[in-house]
Amino acid sequence: MVKSWLMAIVITCLSFFSHHLYATKNDFVNQNIINDSQQIVIAKLQLSSKRYKKRRWTKKRRWTKKRRWTKKRRWAKKRRIRKRYLKHSRYKKLINRAARKTGVDARLIRSIIKAESGFNPRARSNHGAVGLMQLMPRTARQFGVKNRMNPASNVMGGARYLRYLLRKYRGNKRLAVAAYNAGPGAVKRYGNRVPPYRETRRYVRKVLRYYRR
Repeated sequence: MVKSWLMAIVITCLSFFSHHLYATKNDFVNQNIINDSQQIVIAKLQLSSKRYKKRRWTKKRRWTKKRRWTKKRRWAKKRRIRKRYLKHSRYKKLINRAARKTGVDARLIRSIIKAESGFNPRARSNHGAVGLMQLMPRTARQFGVKNRMNPASNVMGGARYLRYLLRKYRGNKRLAVAAYNAGPGAVKRYGNRVPPYRETRRYVRKVLRYYRR
């Protein structure tokens, strides 16, 4: 009887301790699982936060870069317009004086200067044309220009030459401009029409486009 009673007590104690150890082990495992899941969630949150910050920084950087580029472009455009205006205004008096003396439209003279030399008084072509209106030596002698590099003399000689061409072609600006570029002989050779030279046709279109502005 005593032995059986002791055996029952020992079995009960062992079962209690084994159950307690199993429960403690399960709690430890569950706790580790919870900790791992929490760490995964925290890592994901940190990663998403980093991505959001990086995205925001990249967006801000792009916006700043675009804004700077736009500002720089506007500033360059203003500077270009101002430079162009200064070029035009520098020779405005000379152009208006030549227009008054010759009776040629000042806009046409300005358009020729812009297409020929871009308002550069020292411009020189490969064919020997010089100055604002790119006068050849023979043309300069014909219209009384002694110094082709002098802007006033150059503009006046070019205006006289334009007057001669406009009278020759009865006010036809297209033919006058074509003759200014290719020469009256080329226009006559093709039956008083614009010569089929690519350079001349491009030149005529350019001058007339400047004239209409």
